[in-house]
Amino acid sequence: MDFDFADGPQRDAVPGRDAAPNQTGNTAAERPAPARAEAQSAPASLTCPKCDQGCIIEGRRGYGCNRFREGCDFVVWKEISGKHLTEKQVHALIGKGKTGLIKGFNGRSGKKFDARLRLDEQWKVVFEFPNSKRNST
Repeated sequence: MDFDFADGPQRDAVPGRDAAPNQTGNTAAERPAPARAEAQSAPASLTCPKCDQGCIIEGRRGYGCNRFREGCDFVVWKEISGKHLTEKQVHALIGKGKTGLIKGFNGRSGKKFDARLRLDEQWKVVFEFPNSKRNST
């Protein structure tokens, strides 16, 4: 056994051990690759509304255009004002330009409010408030 300071002890391979069959009788070379989770198809099937060339991809914190390297800066964040958007809401926002009424946004003052989200002329997400049902006197 040799010792390498960078990698630790080096051991010789045990003959026949690397090719030992598993419980199904397959050797390591014959084992099927583990199934990968399919990419979520809803946002990926959408075309970027800003550049009309890219496709929408999901990142860790938001959904954006896959042509960001070419300069397209379209993005919809997954969390807006303390509210996590569902994939259905993101799909509606990007596909139709607006969502239905979403309840439970957190305002800067700490109060909760309800609003729709829509894309403005610069393709930024903005709030659209429903008509107030209060009596104005």
